[in-house]
Amino acid sequence: MKNLYAFLLLFLISVQFLGCPYSSDVPVDKPNIKVESSYLGVWSETSVSTIKYDIKRLNDFEYLIVQLPDTTSKEDNSADDNSGQPEDVKKSSDTTIYTGHISKIKDFYFLNLKSKGENFLEANKYNIYKIDFTGGSEFSLTEITSNIKEQFDNPDDLKNYIEKYMDSGISFFYGSETTYVKEK
Repeated sequence: MKNLYAFLLLFLISVQFLGCPYSSDVPVDKPNIKVESSYLGVWSETSVSTIKYDIKRLNDFEYLIVQLPDTTSKEDNSADDNSGQPEDVKKSSDTTIYTGHISKIKDFYFLNLKSKGENFLEANKYNIYKIDFTGGSEFSLTEITSNIKEQFDNPDDLKNYIEKYMDSGISFFYGSETTYVKEK
């Protein structure tokens, strides 16, 4: 019975950490790929239509990505403090703001995503996702998993590590994939 309890506990702990993206102190590389205007607009997850992101141009090489509040809720989640936020970003308690830029390794593209929110445990870290553009109105993100324990001091070392394992087929490297469709 103790073995069954230990197994269930281990299983539950494992499930809790599945799907967590890899966090890094450094991006894959500095922003050097120009913002693509066709990526700007409101996008929604295909699996959960209430999760939406508004992608805007932050500068020539970076995106401002705002997770929009769930409008299906009747609650007013407006926050009073909007200081430091762009005027066209309506902030509420369930709004999350990110910056991101795209990096290229061989023929693969990666999104370097950094939270700008105060509530995140690792707000100053980058989450890294492989990004596949499947047309002008759809793309998918596949997380690089937190199963990777290595940490890197500079983008070149991280880029070399990703290049080494990105198309090797090893199961620990990539996690879940999420598809997004453009709404407007």
